[in-house]
Formats: sequence, structure tokens, C-alpha cells
Amino acid sequence: MRKPFAVPILRRPNIQTVLKQNNNKPTHPIINIPTV
Repeated sequence: MRKPFAVPILRRPNIQTVLKQNNNKPTHPIINIPTV
């Protein structure tokens, strides 16, 4: 149950998390990862 639950989170990061990462590092790997 932990694996399937963690996979979607990594694939689709929360907007708040992305915004936070964007504020800290505009070139964060999460932003580069394509949304599947």
C-alpha cells in the first residue's frame, strides 16, 4: 500500500510543493519531471 501511494505523489507533486521548490530553486528536478 505504501508503494502505490507514494508513486502518484512523486508523479504528481502538490502545487504548493512545486511553488515552494520554485521559490527556493527555480531549476528544481521536480519541475523538470514531465507530468504523466
